[in-house]
Amino acid sequence: MNSLAIAGFERAVEDLDAVVRHLRERLDVDQSQLAIVGVSRGGILSIAYAGTRFIDERLEIFYLALEGI
Repeated sequence: MNSLAIAGFERAVEDLDAVVRHLRERLDVDQSQLAIVGVSRGGILSIAYAGTRFIDERLEIFYLALEGI
């Protein structure tokens, strides 16, 4: 992986950290219903994020690959 790709991945993880932090601080968000999902690069990023950050012991990871989409 080249340094540009690594920098892009790190930036995306930082962005997700900010989103999760923001949602965790909101009183109007049901904390038991948070999920991270994505399609294509976002799907890969959501799995990588869940694997590198402890979010919640109840976190379930769903990975769906659809051929031709």
